[in-house]
Amino acid sequence: MKHIKKLIIQNFQSHKYSELEFGQDLNVIVGPSDSGKTSIIRALKWVLYNEPSGDFFIREGESEVSVTIELSNNTILKRYRTKSKNGYQLITSDGIETVFEGIGTSVPQEIIDITGISKMLLDGDHSNAINLGEQLEGPFLLSEKTSTRANAIGRLVGVDIIDEALREVLR
Repeated sequence: MKHIKKLIIQNFQSHKYSELEFGQDLNVIVGPSDSGKTSIIRALKWVLYNEPSGDFFIREGESEVSVTIELSNNTILKRYRTKSKNGYQLITSDGIETVFEGIGTSVPQEIIDITGISKMLLDGDHSNAINLGEQLEGPFLLSEKTSTRANAIGRLVGVDIIDEALREVLR
């Protein structure tokens, strides 16, 4: 199973240039207050989920920002924003480069397919970034309504397909 091997942050909030290497399993970011830990999570969310939108996260005094992840299969994904460009650059492990620009608020499906990381749809209205946990965030699903938890667990184990089939039969 592939995982994020390296993260490179350039001109994102407090990070002029930061390079972090990750292990295969659980990674925990620790450090003193105001050292950029939350910015690391925001940078990961920007490259993986195209959130947040806008350009407020560009480091003060800079005109461009980029966040790059390298996966364990040597695929490189770069999310960038300049005054004139806003997009993704994908370089697969075999060297094929694809550029996605004018992406709006979504993440191109090709990128989701390559990373294998997307938000999980909990129910019709809610989604959750289950791969990243933020400071003070409760354990996965425990802060959700009972019905949302049931729908999410059903989706995780595939029971939602049976539920949908039953609804169709009963119509």
